[in-house]
Amino acid sequence: MNPVQLVFVSDDDGALRTLSVAGAPARSPRCVLVVPGAHVLAREIDVAGATAAQSRAAALATLAPDLATPADQLACSLGLPNGGRRVALVASRVQVDTWLSAARARGMAPDAVLPDFMLLPVPEPGHANIATNGEDVVARTGPAGFACQRELAEQLTKNLRHATVDLEQAAVSAV
Repeated sequence: MNPVQLVFVSDDDGALRTLSVAGAPARSPRCVLVVPGAHVLAREIDVAGATAAQSRAAALATLAPDLATPADQLACSLGLPNGGRRVALVASRVQVDTWLSAARARGMAPDAVLPDFMLLPVPEPGHANIATNGEDVVARTGPAGFACQRELAEQLTKNLRHATVDLEQAAVSAV
């Protein structure tokens, strides 16, 4: 069991806040950069590909109609397969590089990047797990999630049963 450092990036000023979690399994990353989910698109999609690179390219092609940025300017990560579907996380490559550079400039060595909403547990169907992160609300309504302003989150989840979750406690449980 090893400690894991969760480094939360502020959307307001780029400040970093660190949370250390003791007793993580040996396979866990040592330093996870937790980034503002408002900058990350998350969708559960069907993905095919013989290699990881092919699967990421296929995911970007599938999501192309929802993306305002050309695929070559985006970073894409895929979750583990779940019945043939995977969660695709997409963000601006420049933004991801900026987050990583800021962490490295402060002496940190992130080996994983995760949007804040992915720290929340996956809810039961018909439910939403909701937490606050600064001025934003982060939510999981299924395998994927999102971050947005509180009023918008209320509209997006109005037909779901809400469970309020503490983001830091969820982060500790996620590790």
